[in-house]
Amino acid sequence: VTKLTQNEQEAALESARQGTLLAPFNARYHFAEANLLAASALPAEVLGNYAQAVKLRPLSAQYLEGAARAAGASGSAPLQGVLLKAALQLNRADLTQYKAYAIWLLDQRRRDEALQLHRFSASLDDTDESRARHYFYNSRLQGKTKEALQFLQDRFKRFGSRSSAPARTLAWAYDELDNASKAFELLEKALTLRPDDGEFQLYLADMYG
Repeated sequence: VTKLTQNEQEAALESARQGTLLAPFNARYHFAEANLLAASALPAEVLGNYAQAVKLRPLSAQYLEGAARAAGASGSAPLQGVLLKAALQLNRADLTQYKAYAIWLLDQRRRDEALQLHRFSASLDDTDESRARHYFYNSRLQGKTKEALQFLQDRFKRFGSRSSAPARTLAWAYDELDNASKAFELLEKALTLRPDDGEFQLYLADMYG
């Protein structure tokens, strides 16, 4: 779009606008119009069109991610936020969506919201240790280590007899805090909960080795 002459841009923009009038529930027309407006440096109007397109859906999260990257590259942070949030809403099971939107929130200095998003993501899937570790890591960066550690401890209490994974994550957190003795104490306790877990025993053997 940026390679078009001004007259060509105006003609393409008018065509896209006609499309949105004729088919207001087709989000692709709104995206086409928004892209052209972005090339014309009209961010406020761009944001309105993208927001409208997001409401219309159905669009894939991947499509929205690509649009978000383009918005970020063009320096339109509000537009990028709209798109990242929309992508997250379309695919709540994907950890990368939470990470991308949380990073955007941090860039906007909305740190508390970003951390809440990480915690929410970790709470969505009790079996996904990467989410829990990601929450702990970001909590440390923001000086909220105590809250995150309590979160991991609660996970171990609830699910420690069902799987060794929460124990491993909590032990990792203790190790990150330079508290190896606490980590090994926890692992010994976890073993009593799962004495027949061969995989966990191999993990412990590797740790002690």
